[in-house]
Amino acid sequence: MSYRPTLSSTNDGRQGTILNTLGLNKLNFDTLHHDVRRNLTKVDPRLTEDLKNITLLLKEEKNILTSLQNVAAERREVSKHIFIWGKEDNSEDIADITEKVSNLLAKVADAETVLCEKYDHYRNILKEIREADQRLHAPKERRRKVNDELTRLMKSHPGSPRIQELQNDLQRINTDSTVDSLEVGNIKRQKLKEALTLQMNAIFETAEKIAIITGFGLYLLEHINTTPARVGEPRPKYDSFNATQEVIKECQIALHRWQPPSTDIKELLPALTNTAPAQLAAQKQEYEAKIAQLQTTITSQRQASDDQIAELLKKLADQKKTFEDQIVELTTTFAAQKNAYESQINDLSDSVSSQKHFYEVQLNDLGSALATQREESGTKISELETKNQEFQMEIQRTEAKVNELTSALNIEKEKNETQLKDHNTILAQKQEYEVQIREKDALIVKLQSEMNSVATEKGKLSQLVKDLEETLKSKTSTLDQKEEKLGRLEDDISSIKSQLAGLKVTPSSPIPSNAGAGPPLNRSLGASPAAPSPASVDVAASTEQDGLSRTPSAAQHMGPPFQQQPLYGQPPPQGYYNQQQYYQQYYQQQPGYYGQATPAGQPGPVEFGYTGQGVPPPPNQAGQPGPVEFGYTGQGGPPPPNQAGGFVGGFFLGAPIDEAPPAYDGPPKDGFPGDGKKDEKS
Repeated sequence: MSYRPTLSSTNDGRQGTILNTLGLNKLNFDTLHHDVRRNLTKVDPRLTEDLKNITLLLKEEKNILTSLQNVAAERREVSKHIFIWGKEDNSEDIADITEKVSNLLAKVADAETVLCEKYDHYRNILKEIREADQRLHAPKERRRKVNDELTRLMKSHPGSPRIQELQNDLQRINTDSTVDSLEVGNIKRQKLKEALTLQMNAIFETAEKIAIITGFGLYLLEHINTTPARVGEPRPKYDSFNATQEVIKECQIALHRWQPPSTDIKELLPALTNTAPAQLAAQKQEYEAKIAQLQTTITSQRQASDDQIAELLKKLADQKKTFEDQIVELTTTFAAQKNAYESQINDLSDSVSSQKHFYEVQLNDLGSALATQREESGTKISELETKNQEFQMEIQRTEAKVNELTSALNIEKEKNETQLKDHNTILAQKQEYEVQIREKDALIVKLQSEMNSVATEKGKLSQLVKDLEETLKSKTSTLDQKEEKLGRLEDDISSIKSQLAGLKVTPSSPIPSNAGAGPPLNRSLGASPAAPSPASVDVAASTEQDGLSRTPSAAQHMGPPFQQQPLYGQPPPQGYYNQQQYYQQYYQQQPGYYGQATPAGQPGPVEFGYTGQGVPPPPNQAGQPGPVEFGYTGQGGPPPPNQAGGFVGGFFLGAPIDEAPPAYDGPPKDGFPGDGKKDEKS
């Protein structure tokens, strides 16, 4: 509702005349800035009479442009709110129809926005016409001054010579301004036609697009079932989702294919006024035929695209959650920005309201002052003009601020949309890169595991080969030694058997307690070392197994240091450690059992429980019985070659005592001399 201040008309209606002159009696605060812009242009002293009318035209066109922009913005808000209101209703038909109508209203707002842009271009062309008129302002002003002076002189001094000079000046001014007037006239006509053509084409385009949109909107409304529902009966199920979606698609296709007419619009006026429905019907049939053709093509290509759609659906399912989170974040951000902008707009609205109230008070005060102070009307008018200028500047600043906020909001929105698109692109690339990286990581892990397993197997095989080589070397050396030892043992056994075949066994007799216990080669069972026993029997007749006679008393006096001492008349003990003890005791001539030396010819220490006689045994002589060795009496012949200087029944029969081999301590570290050749042969 508009508010119009009413002032009492006194002094024969002169107060109303002043308000009428200023245009204050028709103020409408809903369009206050339009009225102020219009009235300030009328009373602006800077404008000449030649430029005042075109300036007023530009101001009115500015009002129209602002109104169109407001209409487009408000229509977009209407489309948003009708969509929200339809979603609040639980009815499927209302929600679907309001959603589609919201889409169509948004398209109408887009068409009106395009109209605003072209209308602004139209105003810019009008400004070029005003600039062309300003070029003629100086010559016209000079002509007016010369005419005024010439008229004054002709009335006051008809015979003044100054009249002729002024007439010459007027003729010269007219001559000089003729060319400029022609050029300005040409420019004015060209620009006027261009501007009005642009305006008419913009209005025609907007009307055509709005007609297309409203036509498809009427198709949408046909899907609303207006059949009254009765109590207890459900409403018919709404199943026109696909149909309404097709209507929107057809509308988009029609708007996209719309082109300005190639011929003059005047030739199309009869068709537009008389056959517009027929033309729309023909276009509809054409669109339906093309849509049928497209549907056929889509049906033929659908089978080929099913696999791609399945893959895309899988990718979209993965991206949907990410996009939903981003949309929620963006919605929250936009909501916060919207609240901030709304608060700013509310603040601006409050400021404008306060200013509006302030100006209302000022206008009332101004009316009272004009009613009471008629003589100071000129001064008050000047003050009012000054205040109006300030008010105009304030309004311009307010408009500039609102425009800045609007442009900032649009720029921020475009930036956010651009960032959203870039972010979506980056997310798609990121997902592709992550898939590739995961594949490469899996391949790398697999290769590393294979390399590790191969390295492990290689190390195991290398260690196994080394162990086998060492085992082979040790076993080869051990086998060689055993073979060599077995060969020597076989030779010793064969020689011992050949020697034992001719030996005689002496009868065993008790050994006295002071019997000598010298080295094994000098010992005798039941006789002194120098006097062998004459009584002997054949080995084959006196023995059952090996022809040896054991003396049990010989082992009764063995001391504790030797746990396994050999009996007289038997071979040394078997086994490495027992052989070593035996060898060290008798072959290396180590100290006696009690650590005392035994010189020749003197009784030695008790060894193995016997007392030595201290005299060396006589050598064996040919034809005489030799000394008793291990309880046997020699036949007096020379010993066999393998017993010369050796111990009968031992392992080293063929070598002297001093040349006995050392104890066996295992294979040498560098191996045996023949190992390298065997390895080369193998």
